[in-house]
Amino acid sequence: MSVITFGELAVELLPRETVLEGLERAGQRIPNSCRSGVCQSCLMQALDGEPSPQSQRGLKQTLARQGYFLACQCQPEGDLEVALPNEVLREFQTQVVGKTQVADDVLVLRLELPDGFACRPGQYLNLAVDEVLRSYSVASVPERDGYIELHIRRVPGGRLSNWLHDQCEPGAACTIRGPLGECFYLAEDDSDFPILLAGTSTGLAPLEGILRDALHQGHRGPITLIHGALRREGLYHGDKLRELAALHPNFTYLPAVRDEGESGDVALLLQQRFAQNPAKNTRVFLCGAPELVNSLRRQVFLQGAASSHIHADPFVMAPAPKVN
Repeated sequence: MSVITFGELAVELLPRETVLEGLERAGQRIPNSCRSGVCQSCLMQALDGEPSPQSQRGLKQTLARQGYFLACQCQPEGDLEVALPNEVLREFQTQVVGKTQVADDVLVLRLELPDGFACRPGQYLNLAVDEVLRSYSVASVPERDGYIELHIRRVPGGRLSNWLHDQCEPGAACTIRGPLGECFYLAEDDSDFPILLAGTSTGLAPLEGILRDALHQGHRGPITLIHGALRREGLYHGDKLRELAALHPNFTYLPAVRDEGESGDVALLLQQRFAQNPAKNTRVFLCGAPELVNSLRRQVFLQGAASSHIHADPFVMAPAPKVN
């Protein structure tokens, strides 16, 4: 019999009983709806042990690789330690080791890599300073670079972003929680599939992390990165991306400035590049302003991209502080 550990609770499953049924029998309230593996509202994460293959059917590979599974479909062969997705976050203490202003409103912040912190380039973390918490994506390849790089856009009235831009100095202590998110590269047996990366402003951060990780792992298929900005000054890291393009023939960098006509239209450039690589197995990564990300997601889906191959990370802003 399999034993399911959920927090302080240990439940021995009955024959042919699912994880959801066992936890409910033990008095636990687990979110669920259809109980047939369609709605995915009973999503849980295995912290230890292997969920059944059936319970991961239909999930994106980026979720399955992180141990996520559907509790209503899971009849494990061995013991499992499980948690709800919002209960998995770990907290780490770190400090600022460097900061560089790369545009008028964009700061590149580097944090010390804490022992035990592991994440994939492109995922995001929660950064907390003096009880102010904001989410930022990882632009570095931490296990290779030895640090965590974040791109911080100055937000008018933003408590944390303005402190990081104006007052933060190397050595400043902060807390990170995570990682979170499914925007990251997965190496597969066939690494010839096309990759399309598109985003605006600091949406470049996760895209840059994904790009560097894919190139580091020897991805052979064509990779295109489209970075959009309102003005040309906002296209930070352009030289760095052009250098990568010169070193890797399968990588194309397309800057897009909105005020410069068709060449600055991110949606049009993405449409054109997808038309050149219309393969059903194209992986698409979209990051930046929510309205644009949602529009681009719909666009590439209608162009033929499989929904399981579209990874989106809309940057939702924290509410503006109230003025008394």
